[in-house]
Amino acid sequence: KLVTLIYGQQQSTDKTKLYDLMYNDNGTFVSVTSAVNSGEYKFKLDIDEIDEYQGYEITFNIDKKQINSVLFDGETTANKIYDATATVLNTITSNDIISGDNVVFSGIYVNNSMEATDSGSYDISITYSGTDAFNYQLVLSEATGTITARPITLSIKDGVKVVYDGTNQTISAENIVVSGSYGLCSNENLVGYITLNQIEFGEYTLNLDNADISALFIQKANTNDSTKNYEITLSGKYNISALEVSVSFTEIDLTYNGETQGIDPFLIIDQVSEVISEQCLSAVKISYNKETINAGNYTATVSSSSANFVFVGETTKQFEIK
Repeated sequence: KLVTLIYGQQQSTDKTKLYDLMYNDNGTFVSVTSAVNSGEYKFKLDIDEIDEYQGYEITFNIDKKQINSVLFDGETTANKIYDATATVLNTITSNDIISGDNVVFSGIYVNNSMEATDSGSYDISITYSGTDAFNYQLVLSEATGTITARPITLSIKDGVKVVYDGTNQTISAENIVVSGSYGLCSNENLVGYITLNQIEFGEYTLNLDNADISALFIQKANTNDSTKNYEITLSGKYNISALEVSVSFTEIDLTYNGETQGIDPFLIIDQVSEVISEQCLSAVKISYNKETINAGNYTATVSSSSANFVFVGETTKQFEIK
């Protein structure tokens, strides 16, 4: 007579129940104490009252207990912040495991049977081990989980100087600081640059209104783009300082002619465009300590009418109308 139990059912040493079950399928079969783990067992009857059945052998199985569901930190789905691995970080448990049994679960995120590491929703592949694991069979229909984008904060390094040049300037990746609770994953780096949306002299908040990050990427060691795996926030401020322009005057003698006269400075503008040169010339403002019409000594002072330029060098000049 072949009888089947499920691992974990109550057990007894009552031989009569073994005997009864041989002839009564409605009876309740309970194995002897030594038959605990899953597997096949055989017992020979030793019933003094029924000599004709002495040594009759009963074969029965204890089947593996099925694991129908698992929990991830008590929840039905797994979840983690992107960490560039497929490993499930939640503690995996199952209510189908008998209390006290040593069964340890682990899991990975998979996409079409391949390990999944990028942010997104995936199936979870479960494995289990432990000294009592052989008594169980994993039959759960599905386990799912989500990898969410990793939050990071970007700011511009201290000491990075941006000088007005009339264009939308860029901050390269090496001048960008990554901060926050998580930071970049190992073997991933910033490449590219941030484009500043503001052009004019001033102090600006670094945010997505004042800066464009479309040319900034997070690159894995294998050169694959990992930017989608991050939730980027910009923080801090940036300053666009005025362009310094050197000023000097040539020596010149003015002669009284009955009209207002003046002197013009000589400007030195390094490595800027023609447009900037024109803007700079337009920004030149010369003031005098008094009306320059009569013969006498005068002081000329050069300043800028635009905050985008600052004049340095010989910004004042003494001269004479003879």
